[in-house]
Amino acid sequence: MKRGYSLIELLLYVGLSATIISAVAVFFYFVSFTKTKIQTITEVENEGQMVVEIISQNIRNAQKVNLPNLGESGEVLSLQSANPNEDPIVFNLENGRIKMQKGSSLEFFLTSDRLEVTNLTFRNLSNATSRATIRAEFSIRRKNPTQRAEFSWQKNFYTTANLRI
Repeated sequence: MKRGYSLIELLLYVGLSATIISAVAVFFYFVSFTKTKIQTITEVENEGQMVVEIISQNIRNAQKVNLPNLGESGEVLSLQSANPNEDPIVFNLENGRIKMQKGSSLEFFLTSDRLEVTNLTFRNLSNATSRATIRAEFSIRRKNPTQRAEFSWQKNFYTTANLRI
């Protein structure tokens, strides 16, 4: 009697092994996809929340609102700072990124170049008898030149803040 495997047994083992390896590969693909999607969502959420906090804090600490005027809205927010070296503080959209400028020299982007900001609007909700109130709105999305689903994410952010003075 010969010891060994028959052709049917060999094909069965190869087929079973291929199925298991394929299942493991698909599992790791979905784990990788999910990890990348979570990182994308986290990046958009964190940067959006950081921008909301920076804008809100600067509005609260400002002496007055230069732009937009009472009851108007625009893509630029200009605040008068108590610190003459940082006056004015300006927020605006440049090349899909939110830029902050303090005074005439210090300027920097608040958002990374991996993200794109759209629909940046500042509304001056104040009236002549109330403290200045500004509402900021913007959308952030992850740039996705390859159109991969795991990099596709967008969120709208809103904040309203009053001057303390």
